[in-house]
Amino acid sequence: MWAPAKKSGAFTKEINGGHRHETLDAIHGDWNWHKVQNNAHSLYRAYTNMVAHRQRTEEFFKGFSETMTAELVDLWKDMSTEPELRTGEWTSVYRPTISKAPSQNKVFQELCAKEDFPSAVNGATVAAASSNVVFVQEGLRIQGEQRKLKWKLADTGTTPTETESVDITQIRKRLEGAFTKWRSIQLKHYPALQPHVARTMKVAAEDQKLWLPSDFLSDAERIQVGIHSLTSFKRALREAEANDALHSVKEVLKREALSTKFKQNHICGQKDCTRANDVIRAHVATKRKVAAKYREARTALLRLGHSENTGELPELTDDDLRIKWMDTRVSLGDGMKAESWIWMQGPQNETGKSGWSTELDHVKWFWSRADRDRWREEIEKCEIEFKCSIAFHAGMEKVWRELVKRCNGDRRTDCDLRIVDRIGSDYFTGFIVQ
Repeated sequence: MWAPAKKSGAFTKEINGGHRHETLDAIHGDWNWHKVQNNAHSLYRAYTNMVAHRQRTEEFFKGFSETMTAELVDLWKDMSTEPELRTGEWTSVYRPTISKAPSQNKVFQELCAKEDFPSAVNGATVAAASSNVVFVQEGLRIQGEQRKLKWKLADTGTTPTETESVDITQIRKRLEGAFTKWRSIQLKHYPALQPHVARTMKVAAEDQKLWLPSDFLSDAERIQVGIHSLTSFKRALREAEANDALHSVKEVLKREALSTKFKQNHICGQKDCTRANDVIRAHVATKRKVAAKYREARTALLRLGHSENTGELPELTDDDLRIKWMDTRVSLGDGMKAESWIWMQGPQNETGKSGWSTELDHVKWFWSRADRDRWREEIEKCEIEFKCSIAFHAGMEKVWRELVKRCNGDRRTDCDLRIVDRIGSDYFTGFIVQ
């Protein structure tokens, strides 16, 4: 409103005070008149949008409740939504107390226990390993070292310093030594892999394939080289690795958000801002690295037969690497934004109980119910606004009709009376119909 009104200053400054006052009144009256004209359309657009959101939240809440048992839903309905202070900490039904999925280390310990291989639990190395679990776990560790070396090479660029060159050489030597020990165990137990290993021995250590089950595209190829028995172990460890990567993504997102907030509130000056930007850039680089780790684990799972239709471990895009309401107040429009799916998945604490899945289900149930109730309330408020607007325009219609009657006795032209009648009667009646 004020931006168009400022344009009137070019000619109102040249007229007298009374004329200027009347001109500004006419400009603001015209603005208000157009706002009244568009009132019905604005309310209609808002109402249809709210109905769509309410339908989406109600369908989700109903479908999610149907996947739960009736006993659980009845139990959750009786729970209080007020926060409670327990043992010095505030708890709420809207906040989980444990994470969702087991970590890679916990899965490794459980698989070793199932194989009855206690030396692996006590930290056995691959040189003494006769366990398939330890063999696969060591292969994943080597792949992790390969990723770190690739990241370091990417960070240093084509012209590394002397110190960086020495570090890269040492890391590559350690990686080659780990490869030598691991290859000897691999070829001893799976000699059919010899042709595949021979093709990759000529490349750099960071680019060598390990020829684990995920490096083959079909079960027939895995059976042919004799590593099909490793598929179940590799899949369990890869799922845990993906969950660990999601946990790392969430942690670095928190650190990045807090560092950015701290810089905005407390840092000033060129020197301090430069150092703060270096910290934030380091968080961004770490975020990309752990996201790449998740994508690599997910790609391996897809090759091992993981279905994308289950909804577990979906594709991680750059748009998903975000955090909502981190150390800030809820601002206007945040309710329309959907939270990233990564905050509903991640590794379980090592001390977590077996009911962690039910714990997260009940938190999500309360959140979805609150979301549904909020959109129901928004629709009720919009309907009340409709009724108020209809009452206002009905009253204005009576006022204009009364003005028409009064004007009948005045000395005005028929044209003036028709204009007053059309503006006053037809328009406000038309809004009520809309």
